[in-house]
Amino acid sequence: MKKIYTVVLKEWFFIFFTLLIVLLFFINRYMYINRFLGYLYTERLNYNEFYYSEKTLRVQGFQAEQNDSLKIKILPLPKKSIWIIKDSKGNSYTVINELPTIKLLKGKANYTLTASGDNNLPVITLEIESLPEQEYTDVLFCSLPLLEYQLFPIERWTKLNKTISENEINEVKKIIKEEILITDSNTTLEKIEKIGLYLVTKLRSSEGAPSEKMRQLSPLNQYNLACSKKNEIDCGNYADIFHLFANCAGIPTRKIGVAGSIDYITTSGHVFNESYISEQEKWAFVDLTSKKLMVLNSTNEVLNTIDLLNARISKTFEGKTAIVVNSKNEIDSVPYAQINQAEDEHFKRTASFYIIKEDINNEMNFKETFKEYLSTTSHYGPYYNGTIKVDNSKHYLKLYTFQISVFLFFIWCFVLAVKLILGLLKSVKRKII
Repeated sequence: MKKIYTVVLKEWFFIFFTLLIVLLFFINRYMYINRFLGYLYTERLNYNEFYYSEKTLRVQGFQAEQNDSLKIKILPLPKKSIWIIKDSKGNSYTVINELPTIKLLKGKANYTLTASGDNNLPVITLEIESLPEQEYTDVLFCSLPLLEYQLFPIERWTKLNKTISENEINEVKKIIKEEILITDSNTTLEKIEKIGLYLVTKLRSSEGAPSEKMRQLSPLNQYNLACSKKNEIDCGNYADIFHLFANCAGIPTRKIGVAGSIDYITTSGHVFNESYISEQEKWAFVDLTSKKLMVLNSTNEVLNTIDLLNARISKTFEGKTAIVVNSKNEIDSVPYAQINQAEDEHFKRTASFYIIKEDINNEMNFKETFKEYLSTTSHYGPYYNGTIKVDNSKHYLKLYTFQISVFLFFIWCFVLAVKLILGLLKSVKRKII
């Protein structure tokens, strides 16, 4: 009787185990089908990750050395140089190494670091307070940005969609050379002005509501249809087209999206561009929809999207100038406060800003979709951390559920295989007897 009870119990346990596997299958299926309801990972970047690149010359950290010395960790790693270091007490000494090491003075002191073996390195100045008896060191000022974060290559944000053909790229380059008349002698800002003026002049009469299929077309086909008045364009089309033309002209350019909603009611939605100005090592806000080619501060430095968001929130527009294409299709310079209506409409506190993935409109097969489903990359692109409240708990719940399901499924398969083998052995044993 006890043996029968044990056998029945094992069978019921296996049935329960099978039902659990089936239940987990449907739970995973539900999460996959509803993956856009919070089950996909949302990548967040802070300001430094958004606007500095891995090529940015920066101080990534410090290393305390013996005799109250401090090594400065500079990236990208400089060539081996002769560092000439001077402090505020008039001391001067040299260090032969890739990285400079400062002999700290007690209290507050200024230090000047000059690399004689690398002409690409600027003079670096620091102000450091050192209190060795308290084991306290404070970097009060550094002329290089202090960035300990992982930074990304500019190419991560600016690469063209893989569906754009080489022929299309060559056609755009021909337009850039023969019609827009961009030359190697033009600065990046001059190139943006030329491309922006050309595109706005060509396209502004086709602004409106594009067809559903318009965004599925390549940027060059969007441009051609709009020029021939066979379709209309909106902000997304403007961003696609400028992205293609600017990158083909050698200007690293990305697409930025802004979205916002409350209780499923849209409060913001817009797409525009940011172009990397190599001469300033800064990203510049570019919005052809509102005819803004760039916004400059009082020292003629370009401003990026988050700069304009902060300006709108704090209402600090003084000294800011917008370079625009006016109604006569001419480049014009106007006070930014007079032309910031688009930012007033879209740059709200409830809005979220993100870098749009270039392949966002590409059709994905099941393998690509499932790979994204389990990955830690955002479907739409990385979001700016300062403007979005993200809870990836559903993503991690999905991963744990999937991992547990796979683990239990393999155990179930093993148990089933053992049962089948034992059943087969019993059957053979009966036949022998």
